[in-house]
Amino acid sequence: ATDRGFIQIPDGVRTVVEILKEEGYFTLAFNSNPLLTYYRCYGRGFDRCEGLFEKARLRGVKRGIRLIERFVFKRPRLASPTPEEVNKRTLSLFRRFGKSPFFLWVHHMNVHVPYLPPRKFLKEVSGDIISYQEMLDLEAKRKKSSEVSGKDIQKLIALYDAEVRYVDQCIGEFMEELQQVGIDLGNT
Repeated sequence: ATDRGFIQIPDGVRTVVEILKEEGYFTLAFNSNPLLTYYRCYGRGFDRCEGLFEKARLRGVKRGIRLIERFVFKRPRLASPTPEEVNKRTLSLFRRFGKSPFFLWVHHMNVHVPYLPPRKFLKEVSGDIISYQEMLDLEAKRKKSSEVSGKDIQKLIALYDAEVRYVDQCIGEFMEELQQVGIDLGNT
């Protein structure tokens, strides 16, 4: 069956998070995926579960920011937060609420279409710079697979690889920050 984003964790299913919580773990989640929300039971069992998508009061502000970025700066703003935003918010929550032992779920959305990596990472991967408009055009072509050329596929692969490199760097920075707050990564 194809997941159209309407799947929720059934009431009768016990999650690993619930088991760990019963064993005395502090459970914390920061989720940037709009499909894995608290309202679909993905927050069940967590002491603290947050995601920017669940802040409904910010939707109007976010739409305004996206419009400004797209039309003034010629750069689209993804609906999901950047890895830096996810790291910052997660670390802030962890510092306020974290205790040992813990289970931490951090979900990044950036290695999902549309691929809009920072230019620095695209240049590292392919040596080329692709404009944001070209990235969006490639995404539109990708949706209509019959229009994608071999050259387009190579650009999409480079965009994907750049996104992976970007998120990988941010996860590395996140791990370094965890060490700085005293987490023994060798025992984590």
